[in-house]
Amino acid sequence: MDAEVKQLKASRASKHPAATCGSTGPNSRKSSKYKTASAAIADARNAASMQGGHHVAFDAVSSDSDVQAAAGSKSAAAEHAGFQEAEVSQIQEGLLSWYDRVQRVLPWRRNPHHTPQPTPTDDSPAAANCAKPKKLTKQQAAAEEAAALLAAAKPAPAELPPQEFAYYVWVSEIMLQQTQVARVIAYFNKWVSKWPTVTALASATQEEVNEVWAGLGYYRRAKYLLDGAKYIVDELDGR
Repeated sequence: MDAEVKQLKASRASKHPAATCGSTGPNSRKSSKYKTASAAIADARNAASMQGGHHVAFDAVSSDSDVQAAAGSKSAAAEHAGFQEAEVSQIQEGLLSWYDRVQRVLPWRRNPHHTPQPTPTDDSPAAANCAKPKKLTKQQAAAEEAAALLAAAKPAPAELPPQEFAYYVWVSEIMLQQTQVARVIAYFNKWVSKWPTVTALASATQEEVNEVWAGLGYYRRAKYLLDGAKYIVDELDGR
């Protein structure tokens, strides 16, 4: 690992040589950092989400060794990107705060830190004129319908047990393959209403699954979901 780190540093050094005597002011350091900002953001986000950040999907950091591992990952991210650890923490908090404000609410996603912002209203005469009914093209009507579906979406229940939430995520990942999010929402809600757990799905027939899936396309996905549920229940005791 140390050899890989040294090789990475050498590679970055060759791409971004040290500043010359004409660029040793405070702005030169800032410019050099910005060249690796995308890498720093990626490393910082991964460190936060994988090592005890407040958006971890399941269990939080609970042991001293986990805390030390999280701190080590953050330090490594800072070292690799040329940022100070405090700067990495600032990037993490900024990204997570931004995500908490603007994330899309979806029925297979939940985030206890979500702080939705109120939608601004425009009561001006110009806005009123724009709001008057008008004939929409087929594409415009479809876009408005999709936007309405997304706006009306509700998050996964906060009280949903981890195993059932994992089932929600699994179903959504299969449905979302080569399919638009807005289109999936109605099918997903219908699916989990009929089969709220993997055990319930395992008791279904292929014909029942195909009936609920009808219109979503790529029917093999529905077969794989049913086969997977049966395997989980029969071979893995439903876990």
